[in-house]
Amino acid sequence: MNTPSSVASRRARQKIYRENNREKIRVQQAGYRLANREKRLAQASDYYHKNRETVLSHLRTLREEAKRKLGGKCRNCGCDDLRVLEFNHANGDGAKERKAGMVETRFLRQIISEDRSDIDLKCRLCNALDYLERKYGKLPFSVSWNR
Repeated sequence: MNTPSSVASRRARQKIYRENNREKIRVQQAGYRLANREKRLAQASDYYHKNRETVLSHLRTLREEAKRKLGGKCRNCGCDDLRVLEFNHANGDGAKERKAGMVETRFLRQIISEDRSDIDLKCRLCNALDYLERKYGKLPFSVSWNR
């Protein structure tokens, strides 16, 4: 029978084991993920389809929180409508992250926890202008936000 003290001591031993064998556990977990990739993808897909509204609501909440963390307005024109604000990669390397498999929730959590200094907010129009200026050079017009 498990008494509270035996459960506590078992948890303490498990914690010590995890601390002392961190690399071994990491390798085992990576092996499991690789060996069971299809099963894990199917489980994730099933979860998403069963809980679609909850997942999307959580993602919307994370997006809004990240936008507020970055100031809540366009860096160029001052637009403060969260619906049109987009995340802009200062170095223009967002496609590299997506190709490398960066998941949106991890990206948003990095912004919220202030691990990303290369991201700023721009409205959709200013973000498009930023892309065009990077590609073609200085453009002969500018954007302003009138309320």
